[in-house]
Amino acid sequence: MMTSSVSTETSPSKELEIKSQLSRWELALYVLFTLIAALTRFWDLGSRALHHDESLHAYFSWLYYKGFGYVHDPMMHGPFLFHTNAIVYTLFGDSDYTARIVPALFGTILVPLPVILRDLIGRRTALLASFLLLISPEMLYYSRFIRNDIYGALWGLLMFAGLIRWVASRNPLWMHIAWISWVFLFCAKEISFIIIFIFASFIYLYLLLVHSKKALIWNLAVPIAWVLTIKVLPEMLNWAPLPAIPFDHPTFSQCLDYAFGMISSPQVQLFALFLIVWLGILFVILRRDGFWKSLVYIRKGYVSGDPLSEAIACMPQPGKQLAVMIGSFMVIAVPLYTSLYTNVLGGLLSGSFGQLFYWLAQHEERRGGQPWFYYAVMQPLYEPIPTLFGLIGILYGVFWLARKFYKKDSHIDLPFFIYMFLVYWAIMSFAIYSWAGEKMPWLSLHIALPFLLLASLVISRVLSNTEILANERQIGRLLLPISVLLIIAAWTFIQMASWTKRVVDAANQVSIPGYNPNIIGISPLYIGLAAAIIVLIISLWFLRFRTTMMVLTITILTLCVIYTIRSAIQASYVYSDVPREMLIYVQTTPRVPNLIKAFEYVSEKVNGTPESASIIYDSEVSWPFVWYLRNFPNASYEPQGPTSAPKNAQFVIVGVANQNKVEPYMKGYTSFVYPMRWWFPESMYRDLAPETSGKDSFVHQLGSITNNLWNLREPERQAKLWRYYIYREPDGTLDSFDMVVYVRNDLLPLFNQGRTQ
Repeated sequence: MMTSSVSTETSPSKELEIKSQLSRWELALYVLFTLIAALTRFWDLGSRALHHDESLHAYFSWLYYKGFGYVHDPMMHGPFLFHTNAIVYTLFGDSDYTARIVPALFGTILVPLPVILRDLIGRRTALLASFLLLISPEMLYYSRFIRNDIYGALWGLLMFAGLIRWVASRNPLWMHIAWISWVFLFCAKEISFIIIFIFASFIYLYLLLVHSKKALIWNLAVPIAWVLTIKVLPEMLNWAPLPAIPFDHPTFSQCLDYAFGMISSPQVQLFALFLIVWLGILFVILRRDGFWKSLVYIRKGYVSGDPLSEAIACMPQPGKQLAVMIGSFMVIAVPLYTSLYTNVLGGLLSGSFGQLFYWLAQHEERRGGQPWFYYAVMQPLYEPIPTLFGLIGILYGVFWLARKFYKKDSHIDLPFFIYMFLVYWAIMSFAIYSWAGEKMPWLSLHIALPFLLLASLVISRVLSNTEILANERQIGRLLLPISVLLIIAAWTFIQMASWTKRVVDAANQVSIPGYNPNIIGISPLYIGLAAAIIVLIISLWFLRFRTTMMVLTITILTLCVIYTIRSAIQASYVYSDVPREMLIYVQTTPRVPNLIKAFEYVSEKVNGTPESASIIYDSEVSWPFVWYLRNFPNASYEPQGPTSAPKNAQFVIVGVANQNKVEPYMKGYTSFVYPMRWWFPESMYRDLAPETSGKDSFVHQLGSITNNLWNLREPERQAKLWRYYIYREPDGTLDSFDMVVYVRNDLLPLFNQGRTQ
């Protein structure tokens, strides 16, 4: 087996093992991971009721499958989902299960995908990344959810892999794979604009870092000018605000009016003037620093450069490559956005300006109203390994970059390039999604992915001490402190179970004969942490520092793996239709599919067929009932519910908002009130830092967060947090949106039988 070495200089990628062929045990592990991924993604896929958004995606795919056509709507993201789901319905029929087949397939393929990078990041790192993708609660849950985000994760990873392999090999094929991955991402979801901004800005800033640090510093003028021209000066001079974005299915003339309004505004004109001057100065700086000449010299082979500069300078026939990229975009994106050329003008408009304007406008709408620290709370809860080791990786990368600056070391090898790419991707993803107005749990995937890859590199480096692992005596000395630490952890978890229960019961004044919750005592967590620190100090005394770090890493990793697997099982199987999980946010209750079964039971007994029941439903409950009643020909939609006594309706479903309006017409019917959807008690994390108005709002929120973290020393707060982390017991009740189901009185006995089947 051929082995290629990397630089022996101490760097974030110092001891990566790079091999060109898969060994048998590696192949076996990748196959095992893929099989487990397929099992966990496809098993019991249809048991959970379709979420509100899922029902939209499933239904409009069904319309396409049935021949009613498809028209791209930015609100439901890209056309890729609807075309692939229509194909699945054609092959396997339409159901809750088949609606989720494509996400499950993408989630399965995603798991072994790091193998593409194994000869560049190391086989250990690639396997770790594959394993973390397998057990990730966020990746698993949204692989079983008909949304576009798992598609974005796969295309994003493939795009990253293609770019890295192109830089390493200079083969244009990999560059085109990266580009085509982005085109499919563009057809899946608007996060394509975010990821191409992150990747393109990294390439741009990296080239400036290598070739012209003066130009890199000059770039700081752009955000300063933006703030001055768009924010500060308009307020000082009372300029008219920028025109509103036409986001609701804008026509071509509306787009032109918006463009003319932007061009006419003094803010944009002033900023454009600045950009012209800025670009001129940038060009002069680059020319003086020899940026263009260096690329020419690299291409001619006079000098060697960094990996990216060499890949760019040595690209064969750039014009031809650009033509191929444009052609591939036209071949993939245009047919999808135009619904296979059945909606050419509308599809091209909505696929370009329409989706960009729509989602830019949502930034100000702030749907969900999540706080800026939303992902800072969610990521440690579900992805502790990527979060912890990813943060370590970021600090490590910043340290090494600063060290290179200090030593004036301009040499950057391929492993360091990959490492810095991941650091930048992770930082920018977290920053952009935290800044964006709309924050939703499914977007957390796109933060988790770069952190996960970076964490794999960090863990691989810590565990790469072959001197220790090759020595049986050293392994024995390694296992002893690890075993002791794991025993301490097990004791702590067992003791915390009863201690937190007593604390919470005492706070809630629970009274049970023979049980006294007021006997609390010191938190076992303090005892466990103290014992662990003592073990680590002893380990440092008898073992080397690197060995102790390996002990600590393996222990933390083991505990986090157990916690992560448990979290994944809880989110995707145990509480998948009960929003005790922050990851779920809002979910259709099991009552909805149970009602459909009851309707089918009554219909079969009375009408002879299961889907011939006569049903009226209103706008309050339309989603997900439009999907669930799609095959009921006698189901009718009345936005406000019945406005007169129903003539033939066997069942009527309305939201509680319309209950008083329809009640006078429902004589001869019996009503039942059920929760249609419920959602997570958001006060759990919102109360960390209540939002306030004024310029000092951010400072006040930081103060609130600091106080709340400090107050975790209080037994009650500590116990509630522990019981949520471990048992998913939210501090609060689930909020719900209720529906009212009216059943014709003569059908009550059958209905009661049907809902208990």
